[in-house]
Amino acid sequence: MTESSDSLAPSGAPTHHLKIWSDGGRLYCEIPGVPPKPAYITTFIYDSRGIDLILSLTGQHRVNYDYKGEIPTGYTGRSNFKHGTDVQDALAEKILREMRILK
Repeated sequence: MTESSDSLAPSGAPTHHLKIWSDGGRLYCEIPGVPPKPAYITTFIYDSRGIDLILSLTGQHRVNYDYKGEIPTGYTGRSNFKHGTDVQDALAEKILREMRILK
């Protein structure tokens, strides 16, 4: 004897996956929450930029750094691009601390 189902599942998508949909004018993406935080829904205009942003959320533009090789010397996990002089960096840090953005 087989079991029958009286009701449909709320969604066929796994709970940890993004859900993406559109109403024709906007794109929506539901980012699953982590208890106790609820899911977050973000929206984008339905154009090439919005599609690009959605693809970025799905990992389409992700670079895979999981490789089986030696980590290059000098790799710090941060950008090696210097954004300003040491004086400019110190001034920016001072301003951010005064604004209480940095602690």
